[in-house]
Amino acid sequence: MPVDQDRVNVAVNPQDRMADAKLRLDTSTAALRRRLRATIARHRQHGPSRLAPGTLEPLRSWSHGRGRETVAVLVYRGVSSSEVMMVADALARPLEATVRLVSAEPGPVVSVEPARSIIAEPLDAVPRPYGLVIPGGLAWRREADRPEVAEWLRSAADEARGVIAVSTGTLLLAAVGLLEGREAAGHWLAGDLMAELGATQTTDRYVHRRLLATASGALAGAEAAARLATEMRYGP
Repeated sequence: MPVDQDRVNVAVNPQDRMADAKLRLDTSTAALRRRLRATIARHRQHGPSRLAPGTLEPLRSWSHGRGRETVAVLVYRGVSSSEVMMVADALARPLEATVRLVSAEPGPVVSVEPARSIIAEPLDAVPRPYGLVIPGGLAWRREADRPEVAEWLRSAADEARGVIAVSTGTLLLAAVGLLEGREAAGHWLAGDLMAELGATQTTDRYVHRRLLATASGALAGAEAAARLATEMRYGP
């Protein structure tokens, strides 16, 4: 049987094999560089969250069931996203309500614990909520000093069937005069500030007074919100 000498030479020639491997490596490296450049371009266009591994998806308004009622959640820079999620969901789920995230600065809001972006609507998008959630955050004092936030909080709390504030969100509620002379639960380091704002901080995990609840943190807030939802639906 005749032998194809060209095929034999290609198969056994080490230099040819090395050249072929180098060509494949150069091609894959070039493709990798192109993908990397495209990723960097998207990162520069859309921000670091598109590139950072493990980044959570932005948090947006959501609904349960028919979503006929509305639970408004005040969000702001440095707000605790775990309190937003856990407490609002615990309140809205039994009520089959829609959760609306509102802010004095609508658009993307940077939250913490864990860090994620929250897509917020303007305050006047929800003037008369059925339920109101005020989560805690690093910038609670800044929000309390905003006239538009204080006005909206007072009005929304007056319209709402039930209200819950969590951690330093309790300070925010007190700062606009809604806890005057009341006992309240809140951040464990905030007792002196609570007294300055006219309220008395307790050591309880959460406190219910009619259809107003305050809680020390996210877990306590979720428990308090579930109880508040029952009271809102069936009465205290």
